Amino acid sequence: MNTYEKERMLAVRAVLAAGEAVMGVYAAQDAHATEKVDGSIVTQADTAADRIIHEVLCESRLPVLSEEATIDPAEHAALWVVDPLDGTMDFVQRTGEFSIMVALVVDGIPVLGVVYLPASARLYSAFRGGGAYCQYGDAEQARIAVSTCVAPEMARMLVSRNHATSLDEHVANVLHIATRVPTGSNGIKLARIAEGEAEVFLNPTNRMGWWDTAAPQCILEEAGGRVTDTRGEELVYRGRDTHVPCGIVATNSLLHTQVLAACATL
Repeated sequence: MNTYEKERMLAVRAVLAAGEAVMGVYAAQDAHATEKVDGSIVTQADTAADRIIHEVLCESRLPVLSEEATIDPAEHAALWVVDPLDGTMDFVQRTGEFSIMVALVVDGIPVLGVVYLPASARLYSAFRGGGAYCQYGDAEQARIAVSTCVAPEMARMLVSRNHATSLDEHVANVLHIATRVPTGSNGIKLARIAEGEAEVFLNPTNRMGWWDTAAPQCILEEAGGRVTDTRGEELVYRGRDTHVPCGIVATNSLLHTQVLAACATL
């Protein structure tokens, strides 16, 4: 058994239970979205999933930092980082492209990541040094890996359906990337790169939190990909500030240097 297998099983149990609650709200077709102070939206699916995940993860006796319930992460060497519903706008728009994400961060590093897509019953998981895996429904989990694409003009770029940016357009033009695929949820985008279905994703916003990146970062990196901020710096999961201030660049790693160079020319 790997070092984090017990924690992985707990995280999987948490996201599956939360996913059942989320899909119950989804089936009712009445999301009751409200706007938070920061302008983002929240639904009863977010709050129900957050409550369920906290209840399950409390068995580990580790603190839980989530988008809906914050703590002071500087006080803890190890903690769970949770996004109970990543892609809330896609949930409201009923695209099916939303995810539930749980990461275990130890000494500032995401050592375990779980991303669950309840609408399609896809479960991604990874632990540091142990590879990345995807499971569809009740099928056996299979190891996943990024694509071997090295030519930017052959790359597939994932772009936000609701938050298109000028950086996407600029990088695509500089690198002659013709294929751009609208996709929901940061977690889904990084997971698709991890299983070789795309190569590039950019999100330059300064409004993301640790919960938006920790779990899918672990999965993508264990699949052979790379995640940095838009300056090429490693993401930091230490201290009291839980923001990701300079966005993210996620790739199959083989195109990372070229994508960062293109970002720098804007």
